[in-house]
Amino acid sequence: MMIYLIQLYKIVHDKKLFIKVFSDLDFELEEMGWKDDPEGLIEGMLYNHFGLEIKDEKQLSLLTKTILKKKDLSFLEAFK
Repeated sequence: MMIYLIQLYKIVHDKKLFIKVFSDLDFELEEMGWKDDPEGLIEGMLYNHFGLEIKDEKQLSLLTKTILKKKDLSFLEAFK
């Protein structure tokens, strides 16, 4: 769901890094072996880069689907 993505974007300090990290994850999914666990990839990136955890599996799943569907998250810059 888009609202989770926008909410996360608004709370992170380094917004450019957020966009960079979560835009076009094809390499990580295909070459780095995360294709079967995209939620694990997103969860790890949120924690490792921003110190954020999403405990609710449904929210994590919806967020992951939104990120992967959008590919380029530069549109988030409008939500500063």
